[in-house]
Amino acid sequence: MFKRIPSKVPNMPIAGVTKPKLKHRLPIVAAVGVLLVGLGLTLVMAYLELDHREKEDQAHFDQLVEGVQADVIRRVMVYRYGLMVTRSVFAASNYVDRQEFLDLVGARELEREFPGALGIGYIERVPSDPATFDTFVNKVREDKAPWFEITVPPGAAPLPDAVTDDRYIIKYIEPLEANHAAHGLDIGSHPVRREAAERAARVGDAALTGTIQLVQDDQKVAGFLYLLPHYKPGMPIDTPEQRIEALQGWAYMPMLGPKVFDGIMSVARNELDVEVFGGDSLSDEFLIFDGDNHLSEIDHETYIEEDYADRELHATIPIEIGGRTWTLSLSSTPQFAKASRSEIWTASGLGLLMTLLLSTLVYVQGNSSRKAWSIAEGMTADLRDYANRAEQATHAKSDFLANMSHEIRTPMTAILGFTDLLRTQIDQDNQDLIAHTQTIKRNGEHLLSLINDILDMSKIEAGKLSVEQIAVRPDQVVHEVLSLMRVKADEKHLPISAEVMTPIPREIIADPVRLRQVLVNLVSNAIKFTQQGSVKIEVHYDEVMEELKFAVIDTGLGMTQEQMARLFGAFEQADTTTTRQFGGTGLGLHISQRLATMLGGSITCNSVHG
Repeated sequence: MFKRIPSKVPNMPIAGVTKPKLKHRLPIVAAVGVLLVGLGLTLVMAYLELDHREKEDQAHFDQLVEGVQADVIRRVMVYRYGLMVTRSVFAASNYVDRQEFLDLVGARELEREFPGALGIGYIERVPSDPATFDTFVNKVREDKAPWFEITVPPGAAPLPDAVTDDRYIIKYIEPLEANHAAHGLDIGSHPVRREAAERAARVGDAALTGTIQLVQDDQKVAGFLYLLPHYKPGMPIDTPEQRIEALQGWAYMPMLGPKVFDGIMSVARNELDVEVFGGDSLSDEFLIFDGDNHLSEIDHETYIEEDYADRELHATIPIEIGGRTWTLSLSSTPQFAKASRSEIWTASGLGLLMTLLLSTLVYVQGNSSRKAWSIAEGMTADLRDYANRAEQATHAKSDFLANMSHEIRTPMTAILGFTDLLRTQIDQDNQDLIAHTQTIKRNGEHLLSLINDILDMSKIEAGKLSVEQIAVRPDQVVHEVLSLMRVKADEKHLPISAEVMTPIPREIIADPVRLRQVLVNLVSNAIKFTQQGSVKIEVHYDEVMEELKFAVIDTGLGMTQEQMARLFGAFEQADTTTTRQFGGTGLGLHISQRLATMLGGSITCNSVHG
């Protein structure tokens, strides 16, 4: 309030004259205040949402990285299984001659089963004393190999801390025509090859060499050997010393790095560039595979972070394979599917427009300062509340995805990997410990499958799951599914097979990852509910309708029409007792049906109860 001064004091200023000016300016001040607050909140919300999208990109990147990491380990493990089959033939026979070894390798489809492997061979440990050495050479020559000679690889030199002074000679290698240069090679004379061979012998498991130049490789690319030790029957192999004493030789594969990992970028849908280094640093010396060959344009030998400056996201991951530390360098490509920012700019534009309209309204209605400030305060509170709720929702969603993807899936992958490693090192007589490790692996795989189903389900429902359209070989997808599910079928002593019933196209247009996921779900379901009999995949092609059909057939429990009607619903199973008896979430077939629809197909079911 202002008090008017009597006019009889003419020289004293009258305070009341400031009141009209203040009232005049108040609407402008209020409008500017609303404008500034609105602009500030709009910028804050835009910043928070941009941060959320960046976290989405990081989560998507981490998921792709996990997939590539698992695929690298899976690829190398496939070769280990092949070596175990080869070693078992030597373990079951007092002597394996050349024809028997030729028949063994000839029965395998090397290029399809073990891409990148130049062949399968056997290395024999030969004492270095002249008499024994000459006897070995003469015996090999008499076994249909009169040309047999002992050679050494380039760079051969004695290994200072070698375990023995014996010679490690490639006795058999097939196909011989492509590997003739390696036949008779003394790998024990080369430090890198000998170190890996003796490391495998000491630990009793497969081991990889460092990066080497294979003598039979005309292309001169990075290669390595994968060796699995073979011990004399009846001798103890409980300690490293006992294993060295009992060592008889190694089943092995010579491998070309670029071919081993050919096609791995498709695992990440070409959204990642993949580089594999056969050592613990990003060095040209260790480079095995360069997905897009961008490192070939760099003139220094050790690659640094600046070499990936044009990549938005980059991760370097060490992994243990075959007793060696390999390094994966994974970076995003221009095809990396970034979360859309267009909604942010649209929302920000609308926020600015609303702020301008609101400030104009405050100014127009500013005759009453109390009303103007009330509107401004109310709107400010609403905007602040909206910002808080948006921020909380953003954080909740980001935390959920990040925690589910990183905190559960990554450790579970490590647990399963180390469980397999632990299983190979357990004494076969310790059945209790073997059973414990199998329980860990079984429950870990169940939990990982549950998490994957829930994440896939949430992405599908949110419309965030996309499928790609590329050329896919259906026979290769079926073979991969059989390879993945054979162990599970063998655990229940169920035969599992595949048969192409009609001529099929060599390639189709589909998403190989999602097609394989659907088939794995269906085959896994068939194995789960089949106690005896068999599981089979049949492939048909209808030329008239131009449809490719995969039929998964089992001799399981069967279902009624009512059960089949509920089969593809979310969290549905054929019977309320199914979860208790067989486990599962009821999401697998629902997700498979949704994925099949996204691929342009469908899933149907026919069954006879009992």
